[in-house]
Amino acid sequence: MAGIGFELRKLFEDKGGLFKTVKAYFFSALVSVGPWLITIVGLNFFNLLAHQHFRDIAQKDLFMGSIIYAFVVSQIITAPWQMLLVRYISDQLYLKQYAKISQTFALVAGMMSLMCFLLSILYYWNKTLPYSYMFFAYLLLTTTALVWMMMLYLGAVKDYRSIVSSYVIGSAVGVLVGFGLMIFPLPFVALREASNLLLAYLLGMLVILSLLLRSFLRVFPCTIGVDWQFLTYLRKYPSLFFIGLFFTLGLWIDDILIWFSHLGISVYECYRFAPLYDNAVFLAYLTVMPTMILFVVNMETQFYEHYKTFYTLINGKGTLLQIEDARRQLVRLLYRQLAYVMEVQLLITLTLIVLSKVIAVNLGVAPITAEFFRIAAQGAACSVFVMLIMLVLLYFEARKEALLLTTVFFFSSALLTALFIPLGTTYYGLGFFIGSVLSLITGFVLLRRFLVNVIRFAYSSQPLFSRKVTG
Repeated sequence: MAGIGFELRKLFEDKGGLFKTVKAYFFSALVSVGPWLITIVGLNFFNLLAHQHFRDIAQKDLFMGSIIYAFVVSQIITAPWQMLLVRYISDQLYLKQYAKISQTFALVAGMMSLMCFLLSILYYWNKTLPYSYMFFAYLLLTTTALVWMMMLYLGAVKDYRSIVSSYVIGSAVGVLVGFGLMIFPLPFVALREASNLLLAYLLGMLVILSLLLRSFLRVFPCTIGVDWQFLTYLRKYPSLFFIGLFFTLGLWIDDILIWFSHLGISVYECYRFAPLYDNAVFLAYLTVMPTMILFVVNMETQFYEHYKTFYTLINGKGTLLQIEDARRQLVRLLYRQLAYVMEVQLLITLTLIVLSKVIAVNLGVAPITAEFFRIAAQGAACSVFVMLIMLVLLYFEARKEALLLTTVFFFSSALLTALFIPLGTTYYGLGFFIGSVLSLITGFVLLRRFLVNVIRFAYSSQPLFSRKVTG
């Protein structure tokens, strides 16, 4: 996020009144949620194409199941490595070892491709789908996973216009190809409609990945070799691996469990999901976008300056009184910004809950989906607050506290969701909401305890002797 912070601070420092402020927030929205929004718009176009051209509704469900599984599984398998990769890239940028960054991507791409291949073989082994369709599904899973990993390198590239344009061009190509294949479909032996649309979506994702890779290679030219040193970070920072794993599983575990409830549907004995509940969760996570934008702006402008001052005093010749005064200012600002972001998000969430019936009628959403949305929106708001606290803890290298927080988040959501499912659809989503609330309370307790002792932690966490991690 360093590149984002630099651009935002420059925009806010420039004099220009309201126009500069709007430009800064627009830039933040572009970077933090722009690709997500573009993907959502593109997926809705594909859904519209399927609705208009598919004669078999089961093939539409099969296509949507392929997309859902690709996104969920790719996030789960990449999230643990993303945390380690962020730390490794940051260290190499600090050491100016730029060649290792491109060499690391070669390793990461190989790892993700192998993992996706093995998972696809295991999952599709006994499925009765055509081989061509299963091959497209495997390629989509692999491409999506590589896109997630590539996005981590883009903070170093800092060419955010290219990032957004890659998503725009890729989504547009996918939609146009999909429209063409619906009119002039390729002659697949079976599942012709689903196969053609999945192929079009896959081509769009491949275009996105290719354009992102081109932007990356402009800054970090490809060099011969593979940087195996990245794997040592799994031993050096094992907590980061599990922080990413548990937080991502915590976000999806209620969805996955409800897929196997009586609300779930099975498509061609291959995919199982719950469209009525999935749509509610999808809409609920759209409501937290303002929080993501505000967080990026606040953390990368005001908070960063106080954070930098605090650690400059610790690393320099600051007196204890100066360091303690900087700590108090930093903590006061952090609490104020968290409170502000939460107030804005709660206002948005409550407003949308009140208007959910009207919105559902205008969007043609099923009444039961609107009911699920009311509780899912509250769970989404609390879960994004948990994420903010987790990121703040990681800002201070409080990895043990962040690991405890994400562990509580995952296991509480899983356990409570499993307990509430047998009680009926009225209680669907309640387990995730209560688990998120419990995790949020845990996060505040951990954050408060840590910030009180942050000075002691800053000094005592430094090793007495330097030892190179190998193996």
